[in-house]
Amino acid sequence: MRTNTDSYLKYKKEIKDIWNFVVMICYAVPSLNKTIKGVEQGIENYRLPKADDFKHDKSSLETLKSYSKPSYKKRLASYLHISSFSFFEAYVKGAIEEFIQFHGDSDKFIQRAICRAERHLKDNEDDTKKHRAKLHGPYKKGNSLRYAKHIRQLEELHYRFPTELFSAYGLKTLIARSRDFTAKDIPEIMMDCFSFPLYREAIKRFVSYKDRRNNIAHGNPSDYKLKEVLDMNEDLKSLASSFDKHLISYYFILETD
Repeated sequence: MRTNTDSYLKYKKEIKDIWNFVVMICYAVPSLNKTIKGVEQGIENYRLPKADDFKHDKSSLETLKSYSKPSYKKRLASYLHISSFSFFEAYVKGAIEEFIQFHGDSDKFIQRAICRAERHLKDNEDDTKKHRAKLHGPYKKGNSLRYAKHIRQLEELHYRFPTELFSAYGLKTLIARSRDFTAKDIPEIMMDCFSFPLYREAIKRFVSYKDRRNNIAHGNPSDYKLKEVLDMNEDLKSLASSFDKHLISYYFILETD
C-alpha cells in the first residue's frame, strides 16, 4: 500500500542530509578555532590540515579566524533557510507532477476528465431531468426547503453539479500552471486545487518564510538564528507530511476505464 509520494521521500532525505551537514559544520568551526589557537600558542602537534579541494590555499590564521567568527552562524542560518525552503518548494512541484503522471500524463488525464463529464451528462439525462427542472431558478428564498429536497434527490442519483462539472477545466488550469508556478502560488494551489485545509496562521507563516528567503537571495542583511531556521524547517516538514497524506488519500486514485 502506497503511503507517500516519491517526491516526499526525496524531500525528507534532502532535509536530513542538509541538517547533518549543518551539525558537522557546528562541530568543525569550533575545532578549527581550537586548532588555530594551538598553532598560535606553539602547542606541539597542533597544525592546520590541508583543506579539501583547496589544498593550495594559503589563507593566514587571521583570515581563517575572520571566517569563523560567531557571524558564521548567521551566514549558515541564511544559507540553510534558502536551502530548506527551496527543498520544500521543489517537493510541492514534484508531488504535483507525480500526481499528473500517476494519471497517465497531462493529455490523457485531461481527456479522461472531459469524457467523464460528457458521459455523466448523457447518462443522467432522463433520471435527473425532473429534479433539475425544479432548480433552474431564479432563486427564491421561500423555496429553500424544496430546493434542498431536489438537491438531495439529485445527490442520491449521483448527479454531478456545476461546481463538479468544471473539474476538467480546473485540471487543465492546474496542469498549465504546474510548469511555472512559484512559491507564492503554493497556498492557493494547495487549497483551491486540492481542497487541502490550510488555515490563516499557517499561510501567514509560509508567506513570512518566502519573504525571508527572497530577502536573503537579494543580498539583504540578515540576523537569522539557526533556531529560527530549525523552527521553520519543522513547520514545513509537518506541512509537507500532511499535504502528502492528503494527496495519497484523495488524489492518487486510479480512474482507468
